[in-house]
Amino acid sequence: MKSICIQLICLLCVISKLYSTDLIYGATAPELAQVLKRAKSGDQITVGFLGGSITQGANAQPIGQSYRQQVSKWLTEHYPQAIWTFKNASVGGTGSDLGVFRLERELLQDTPPDILFVEFAVNDQGRDDPWRIGGAMEGIVRKSKQANPDIAIIFLYSFSKFILEKREEGLQDPAYRLHRQVADYYELAEVDFHAYFWQKSQDEGFDWETYWTDPAHPNNLGHTEYAQLIEQLLLHADNSNAKSSTTSLPKPLFTDDFVEADIFLPIPSEGWSETKMRTPYREHLADHLLVGDASSTPLTFTMNGTALGFAYCLIPEGLTLEVSIEGQPTKRINTKFERERPRMRAAYDILYNELPSGPKKVTVRILDTQNQPEGKAIIAGILCNNSTAK
Repeated sequence: MKSICIQLICLLCVISKLYSTDLIYGATAPELAQVLKRAKSGDQITVGFLGGSITQGANAQPIGQSYRQQVSKWLTEHYPQAIWTFKNASVGGTGSDLGVFRLERELLQDTPPDILFVEFAVNDQGRDDPWRIGGAMEGIVRKSKQANPDIAIIFLYSFSKFILEKREEGLQDPAYRLHRQVADYYELAEVDFHAYFWQKSQDEGFDWETYWTDPAHPNNLGHTEYAQLIEQLLLHADNSNAKSSTTSLPKPLFTDDFVEADIFLPIPSEGWSETKMRTPYREHLADHLLVGDASSTPLTFTMNGTALGFAYCLIPEGLTLEVSIEGQPTKRINTKFERERPRMRAAYDILYNELPSGPKKVTVRILDTQNQPEGKAIIAGILCNNSTAK
């Protein structure tokens, strides 16, 4: 008991310093406080993690050392009365503009999370696009709160060498600014690894390799630092006794275009095959993939949304997807991976974002523009911001 008290005192000392330097925002986190109160009562609590390779646990050795796994373990140990379910919706190399389309299928169906961690700061970095980045992060919030009005959403601002260098130049990463604007508008809890490591670099200085294995991915020590900051937020929220009141969503800050964002696969045409091959998407996106070659009959489907994109796999033998919509410019996607390793990489793109409303016929052809007789194209999902696409 004495050692537990000493640990709590140490944590509270760290927390006092933490809040005085604005490393955690929305620290009273009323929704989070109420969820943790339910956990103490032995309720069933679902926690979702939505992010990229950092959340996936890339370069943590073993994977149990990732911040996601450490936070999950901390919750189960500190609230043993609760019945915990943890959902991992992380895909390496992908940002919020794919995450908002993945959200429905991977996290909101069946039992929406009570706590949702969102980590896209590194994969969104450098992108100053209020619609695509600000709108996608806002879409994640609005979709989640429509599924569960009492959900506690926590934005995590992961750090990278790119972001560090921008700070050294006196600049702020535009994606970080957009993420924070969304969090401020919806009064969300935030954990700012940007500010923490920037302050650490100014106060103490450190070698990058102390916490990271490369320009973006933390090593075990880096993951532990991430986890401890999140745990401090959880502890502070638990001690705050803040009360939340469910309110209706305000008007959108950026856009409401992503509220119906979803992923689907059309019925395959002749020459296309459905497969469940292992890809970087793993079990994410649709339940299967569509594979075709230059001889495959064009895919056709109808959509009602105003935005359309594709999730696909980059492979060395990748061919070109040509996408056409009547009355719109034709777009192309090159799925050829120019590097030998890895053999396959997840990729995606939003091709159209200002389509007229109403039904539209979409045609997808495979072109062999580089004379690859053994070439093929792999579609992992079609992204549409209206669920009536088929």
